[in-house]
Amino acid sequence: MIKKTFLTILTIFILSIGYKAYANISNTRQYLIAVCKDNKWGFINKLGKQIVPFKYDSPSDFSEGLASVCLNYKCGFIDETGKEVIPLSYGIAFSFTDGLAAVYKGDKYGYINKFNEVIVPIQYDAAREFFDGLAPVYKGGKWGYINKSNEVVIPFKYDDAFVFSDGLASVKIGDKWGYINKLNKVVVPFKYDDVTPFKNGFATVSSKTLYGLVNKNGKEVVPLSYLTIEPPKEGLMRACLNADHGDGYKCGFINTKNKVVIPFAYTWAADFKEGLAGVQGYKQDWFFINKHGKKMFQTKYSIVGDFSEGLASVCEPMCKCGFIDKTGKEVIERKYESVSDFKNGVAAVLIEGTEKWGFIDKTGKMVIPPQYDWTGLTF
Repeated sequence: MIKKTFLTILTIFILSIGYKAYANISNTRQYLIAVCKDNKWGFINKLGKQIVPFKYDSPSDFSEGLASVCLNYKCGFIDETGKEVIPLSYGIAFSFTDGLAAVYKGDKYGYINKFNEVIVPIQYDAAREFFDGLAPVYKGGKWGYINKSNEVVIPFKYDDAFVFSDGLASVKIGDKWGYINKLNKVVVPFKYDDVTPFKNGFATVSSKTLYGLVNKNGKEVVPLSYLTIEPPKEGLMRACLNADHGDGYKCGFINTKNKVVIPFAYTWAADFKEGLAGVQGYKQDWFFINKHGKKMFQTKYSIVGDFSEGLASVCEPMCKCGFIDKTGKEVIERKYESVSDFKNGVAAVLIEGTEKWGFIDKTGKMVIPPQYDWTGLTF
């Protein structure tokens, strides 16, 4: 498949920079796709028109109208026309959030605005994005939080710290995680080995390899009794226990009150997307269920993806991939080595034997011919 060069690895890092669970929502006026050709990255639109030249070593997604780009280990920002609006003068440039971007220069981090004015002095040993007006920064071996005026609003006392989400932030003391609010009050005690960001009032937490769910009052509304659990998706949580025979999982779905909504009857399960979830039976067969646990249709595929824009990717064998609709009908032929989900009406497809990516629409028509070495749509 695709050769994993250093630049590809760097690009994956840049595109996922920061705390992965904190989704960065772009407000771009047109949908641009990052693509790589001859080891250089640029951007195209849905029609395949080149908007940003193929000249960069790595890009980020557009956020607040700008994307960070890097060339020869120097990073800056471009706008949606490809114009370099902030010169490539930084070692690292995070995406813009809350109107500011963290940048790295001379072994230190600070924050700039969209006019390349330094708003927070470049003085910190590490930094993460601003969310809800605050950003975690690292200095003197500890993490704290500053506001946009560079005032320390939460002291440097934590061994790790992430951005605020839903009014709370996960912070670490020693080897245990908890949550604080913006007044630095501990809302969820420091007793967990791993945590996720709060979203819609809940966060998953774990201790001694068992997972549960806490609310914003710190109450464990789902006890730490599951081998794996995901935050609520479309009102339900995928959870797994040890299989009865002691080997593997048995998975089902619960609500935020720990009530079993769909029995633990599957060897694996995906999250609900667009009202359906892929689940795997004990015969290794995949089928899709609705939120009542009703089997909607069975598949004949060894790999199934989530539904996105009404279609789900399927593969059988592993490198023969296409798409099905919500009735289980194969609407796009399985002839691609790999595929992405659909986003804004297009999906990336890898042509077998060529190591080149192109783009199809939801009818299966090749709207952008295969010519790219890699694409950000697959991340």
